[in-house]
Amino acid sequence: MLKLKLLIIRNLKTEQGFTMLEVLVAILIALGFVAVSLQGMVVATAFRVKAQEKQIANQLIQEDVENINAIAAILPANPAKCSATDYDNGYAKYLWDSYTSAAYSSYSYTANPERRLLNDTQGKRLRLTRIIQDDTSIVPHQALRILYEVREWDGSSFSESIIATHYIEVIPNAALSCP
Repeated sequence: MLKLKLLIIRNLKTEQGFTMLEVLVAILIALGFVAVSLQGMVVATAFRVKAQEKQIANQLIQEDVENINAIAAILPANPAKCSATDYDNGYAKYLWDSYTSAAYSSYSYTANPERRLLNDTQGKRLRLTRIIQDDTSIVPHQALRILYEVREWDGSSFSESIIATHYIEVIPNAALSCP
């Protein structure tokens, strides 16, 4: 019996568990895995925010394009616009003036449409700008050319980076009846 007790005591002394160094290495390996997974989550969140910015910017542009197309479809014919020799007398300018006038207010023209990223009061403010490409218009000036840009707006100035851009050309249906 004594021999058995001595054997058990000897075995207990040789098997004392993990050393402090082994525990520290295990903790460092676990922290490495946690750090890598958290970095992946941060990158995924950043991509999601950028995608949301792009989506809202494209919605601003799409709403404006749909409004202009709706007016272009119902714009009344004006035979004098068919043979315009300058931009101010053509269908392109006629369509733009009709869009910005109160006569078509049901199509919700807003001079500087903007939207916030999170909700109506919080988050980045994105603002749409329209650049009318009248210097590229050709006779008989039937196509309205617009370059859209959406940028972050802080209330007084734009950021340098463009979030979304889009170029369109719209020809009113009435212009298609010109000879």
